[in-house]
Amino acid sequence: MENVVTENDLKHFRLQLLNDIRQIVDEKLNTMASPLMSDWIKAGRARKLLDMSPGSLQNLRISGKIRFKKVRGSYYYNLKDINNLFK
Repeated sequence: MENVVTENDLKHFRLQLLNDIRQIVDEKLNTMASPLMSDWIKAGRARKLLDMSPGSLQNLRISGKIRFKKVRGSYYYNLKDINNLFK
């Protein structure tokens, strides 16, 4: 007996495969992003928390008062260091 694959079978397979891949990627992103997001925040959020200009935030970075990481052109600041500035 011959197995015939129809166009609808291929569409169903494609949708199922895409959903499986999307689920795997989402799980990986959630496990990788949660520690990063809890300890490090983007510059915009840091400026809002501190209510300061980009230049003032840069001065804190240069003076070593808050730790930072640069990832692909974006600065991330350590949330604990920002909270310590208020103490």
